[in-house]
Amino acid sequence: MDKKQLYYKVILDSQSQKNKIQFIVENDLANQTKMDEDKFENFILDKYAISKQQINTANISFSNFKQYSHFLFTKIKNLVYNNKLQLNVKKLFLEVKFCYLYQDDAHYLDDLLSTFQQDLELLSLNLIGNYLSLYGLSQILKSISRLFPKLNRLIIDFSVNSSAHLHKVDIKKFDGFHDIIKLNSLKSIDLNLNQAVEFSNFFECLKNPQSFPSNLKEIFINCQQLEYGQSKSNFFENFSFIFERLPQLEYLDLNFTSSYTSGILTFLNALKNSRLQKFVLDLYKGKLNETPSQIMNTIFQSQYLKYLDINFRMAANNSTDCLEVFQNLHKCTNLEILKVSLKNNDIENLQLITFADHLSKTPTNLSQVNLDLTNDYKQKRLSQEYINHLEFQILQIPNLTHASISFTETNAEKHSQRLKQYSQQAKALIQQNIAFKKLIGPFMVFNPTFISQDLFF
Repeated sequence: MDKKQLYYKVILDSQSQKNKIQFIVENDLANQTKMDEDKFENFILDKYAISKQQINTANISFSNFKQYSHFLFTKIKNLVYNNKLQLNVKKLFLEVKFCYLYQDDAHYLDDLLSTFQQDLELLSLNLIGNYLSLYGLSQILKSISRLFPKLNRLIIDFSVNSSAHLHKVDIKKFDGFHDIIKLNSLKSIDLNLNQAVEFSNFFECLKNPQSFPSNLKEIFINCQQLEYGQSKSNFFENFSFIFERLPQLEYLDLNFTSSYTSGILTFLNALKNSRLQKFVLDLYKGKLNETPSQIMNTIFQSQYLKYLDINFRMAANNSTDCLEVFQNLHKCTNLEILKVSLKNNDIENLQLITFADHLSKTPTNLSQVNLDLTNDYKQKRLSQEYINHLEFQILQIPNLTHASISFTETNAEKHSQRLKQYSQQAKALIQQNIAFKKLIGPFMVFNPTFISQDLFF
């Protein structure tokens, strides 16, 4: 390799002398700042010498190195083994993106992370656009669990990591996720696996019956664009074991935008027997084998759930798929906040009657309802009569403090005219310190959080 072909742009944050270091290294041919191996090593040592000061946060980015990646990380590895590098920070934001790292190159991340002391509390990794595969991610997670026993929060963006160069790997070696979730200090983990693969293998480790103490409270996983072949590979069956392995899990956020969700009921049946308190599920443009009604009514059987936010936007196949979405709502006895989007699905007038009937049997703890029934494509509007009925069923929920319902409406005068039709009932509700408020926009939204003697639109 011709050393003269290596170009770097390095920026050091002017505020680094106190509590933050910004160290960015990336290809920049326009700048043409030449640096050979010796100068590069001295430069690294000089910048890491700042670690002797009191630094709380480190931001380090290695971007677009391509064929020079191995040279870069080999140099760092040599410095590590010579015990010349050790950065003492509490929070690390590290980017190693578009660097042509393959699944067998995960050890480079291990070498780089070894430069930081073990009392790291927050680690954010940006690994977008490499070829590490989920096997490589599994190895990285094993390294993190070994290097940072005091880690509280882990964030990894692993989107667009191809498996084109994936070699056959023993499924038993996909155990990194198991190792990281059993880390006793870890409270929260956030994984973006958008357009990644081998989902079944990656979560197969959850079947391991080994028990372990864990304080993990929050999991955020983005599985957008999960293809049909991947969803058939028992992803949901494997992931359903998360509730057995993590009995203290309180908050789960899953994004399955534009994904096949075959077998999701297996996962939801495990969820309803868990102690999960907050659940966010995004099925926008989801390719569902199960209907929204089946999914919702399985979730509503959870006895501990307090917060549910679910997005079925453009997910239903026909108008009947959403008919019974609230049928089992009364079984979710501890639910306090309910947010449901049925946007751009085929909702008919008669469905509003069914919605109203089921919502009238809400749990006693329910205090907030957000319902989106807008449709950007359908020309036919829902009838005012049915809308009125649904609105007032929701308003009469005993402990309601906040509510919003969105419909596709274009004429604000219709709201005023409609309100006159049941003004006596509205006045009765106002006496209970509940009022309407019209927000700016094309949708009718009411928010009963204002104490008032008037009706606002």
